[in-house]
Amino acid sequence: MMEPIKIKKIKVDKLKAVNGTFAVMGFEPPKDRKEQASRSILREVRKKMLNKEVGTSEFTKTVSISLKYHEADILEEWLRDWLFGEEASYEQSLISAFADELNQKLA
Repeated sequence: MMEPIKIKKIKVDKLKAVNGTFAVMGFEPPKDRKEQASRSILREVRKKMLNKEVGTSEFTKTVSISLKYHEADILEEWLRDWLFGEEASYEQSLISAFADELNQKLA
């Protein structure tokens, strides 16, 4: 069994930027079973991530999250795909940094 992927000290603004990518999820119908399965996993990840954000206050500086290996893998893929079509921005740099953290933990 794979160990959970633990991401520690995630700044709240980074968490909010990652959560913002989920706003576009689900507008297009899935192309195939693999994409449908990925979205199912992403919906579970979205719940975890949004619950972390909701649990923060204005005084919270960082949070930690634990993801199953397949959740972290699908999340990294989602974030990389999302970044592909976006213009350079502060949020994009936060999302890219988070995807890089996931990649390092998955390796």
